[in-house]
Amino acid sequence: MGQIITTTDFQYKYDDEPHATRRKEILAKHPEIKNLFGPDPYMKYLVPLIVIFQLVTAYYVIQLPGWAILFLSWALAGTFNHNLSLAMHEISHNLAFGHSSPMMNRFIGFVANIPLCVPSSITFKKYHLDHHRYQGDNKLDVDIPSHLEGYLFYNTFTKLIWVFLQPLFYSFRPLFVHPKPVETLEIANTLWTIGWNYLIYNFIGGWALAYLAGGTLLGLGLHPMAGHFISEHYTFIKGQETYSYYGPLNWLAWNVGYHNEHHDFPYVSWSRLPKVKEIAPEYYTMPSYSSWSWVIYKYITDPEIGPYSRVKRGISSPAATTGLCPFSSLRQTKPPDSLLINNITMRPHPLLKSKGFLGSIQEARPSTRTSSRTGSAIPEPVRTNFGTSSINSLLIGNSKLEQKWCKMLENWDHLMTSNYNKVQLRCRKGIPHSLRAAAWQAISGAAYLQQKDPGMFNGLLQKESEWMVYIEKDVPRACQLHEMFAEKDGLGRSDLRKVLKAYSIYNPKVGYCHWGMTSIAAMLLLLMPAEQAFWCLVSIMNKYLPGYFSAGLLAVQLDGRIMETLVQDIDPKISTFLKKNDVQAMYYAIEWFSCAYTRVLPWETVLRLWDMFLCEGVKALIKAGVTLILLAFSDKKVRDDCNSLEKVLYYLKYKLPKHLLEENFFMNQLCRLQISEKQFKEAHISQLAKLNDNYS
Repeated sequence: MGQIITTTDFQYKYDDEPHATRRKEILAKHPEIKNLFGPDPYMKYLVPLIVIFQLVTAYYVIQLPGWAILFLSWALAGTFNHNLSLAMHEISHNLAFGHSSPMMNRFIGFVANIPLCVPSSITFKKYHLDHHRYQGDNKLDVDIPSHLEGYLFYNTFTKLIWVFLQPLFYSFRPLFVHPKPVETLEIANTLWTIGWNYLIYNFIGGWALAYLAGGTLLGLGLHPMAGHFISEHYTFIKGQETYSYYGPLNWLAWNVGYHNEHHDFPYVSWSRLPKVKEIAPEYYTMPSYSSWSWVIYKYITDPEIGPYSRVKRGISSPAATTGLCPFSSLRQTKPPDSLLINNITMRPHPLLKSKGFLGSIQEARPSTRTSSRTGSAIPEPVRTNFGTSSINSLLIGNSKLEQKWCKMLENWDHLMTSNYNKVQLRCRKGIPHSLRAAAWQAISGAAYLQQKDPGMFNGLLQKESEWMVYIEKDVPRACQLHEMFAEKDGLGRSDLRKVLKAYSIYNPKVGYCHWGMTSIAAMLLLLMPAEQAFWCLVSIMNKYLPGYFSAGLLAVQLDGRIMETLVQDIDPKISTFLKKNDVQAMYYAIEWFSCAYTRVLPWETVLRLWDMFLCEGVKALIKAGVTLILLAFSDKKVRDDCNSLEKVLYYLKYKLPKHLLEENFFMNQLCRLQISEKQFKEAHISQLAKLNDNYS
């Protein structure tokens, strides 16, 4: 039966899909790659010619002996049916007619589907785009084998069967792992394919139909062309998720072998992918393949490689809670020159006051003053011009707290100048929900920005954004936050698209990056109209979280390291426990910080935290992280039970007791947490230096 596989579970990572970060980094250095975007001008002609070739050869091949039909079904029909399946891959990215003609792309996909005899064009597109955006996701990336496949195909012989039956697993796996509603076009695709199968059967013959269908099964199974299924993402080298192939079969495979290049730039057509490597060769020096046949042989015979040789993001398997999942460290991306830490041009950090210390950081951030009572860095007041009439137009309740906040908003400029401590104290207690939208706009300065340029938002919406493709992929994820975003064509998603599109044009250096930005914008839309949400997003991104969505997520890395240092200062036992289990802050800080806890804490708690965050800056997010860690692992029994990296991360994500995250309890613990300005400053200095050393 052959050697038994030694790998018993997937490799788990807790970072984001890597190619979006690479894309931004490469484009920052080689913007000319954008000139390669767009459809291939010849594809719409080549696909019909290949389809005609397949039908004609089917007519003549059936006149040969049975053994010849079987061989040619593998060698000829298998090769060109695989070619057409990869044409459908290109077409799924609208690279036949371009994004402006989606239905023409769908139609040419129908044409490519004819000789395959199995309806797949529309369904493939539906799932394949998820694979790009959510590479490695536990549920959304159905390109990854199931645990059942890993359990059943565990030795050389069974892996051989798996490779032979790969087209069946590839077709049926999505229906079990992540079933989606059937679309109208899928029904049309099915009827179209059945109709053509009927025509082939009646006008050419049953053997012709069997020849073509056999070509699909054989050509996508144990066939040299099918080596790309394995070569693309199976981790022959641990830590490397995506591999390219630079061999002669690319001529028949629409250059799908250029797979790192394709994932980095999915809107570069097949004929231009080699130019990506030519323009940016320094980014494509990782190990690659020159033979797909060797890849298949290696996969079948190597006991260390099997269906489990894939990277997953997140934890879903039972093994993940028992320490059986191997872990690959976070991949670090070299930042563009504009963010090199040794130039001290990283984002401004609200933890530092002194202009003499790392002054260029302070140059870029809003000026600060110091509270005589707390020593905290206080933002200078932003002139919002909130007048009495605007406050009176709000829906006002009768509570004393609402009345206090009404008076505060009426005299906002004076209050921020003369009594910031009062504002800080009331933000920590919580802003009345009926006034929260107005208060957030005043605190963040969004109201002032909107009054300064009232026509900006609508003007930006009239322009085109190159980021809309990525925005469209992330907008559906907002439905996890609130039912307002559940409907595909509802007002919630429509406004979310507008806000993200406007910001991507407003700040082209950032554009759009990461689902965390979507979560923050969605959070704002739950409290205010689109235009006000846009200006709040501008203020948050530019003043509160600059650098959070830059290449390499450097600001997130820095804040995660600061949080780690503060935990060590406050509770050395918990810090020792985390280090013992190889838990680094970045394994969970990316999710916590990049969405500003909108996907981490209960709704009521998030609102209260944001009241504090918008008043006190990113320091509130760091303190929230410290509080979460201290609450999670203060119990020795919990520390004893979480005796591996996987168990620690699983506990943080799924098993935290709900009462610890309850609004009043959590915020009381957070506000009681005593971290001096000196501790923040020292942690910032030391971690900035270490981060600098990592990239120097």
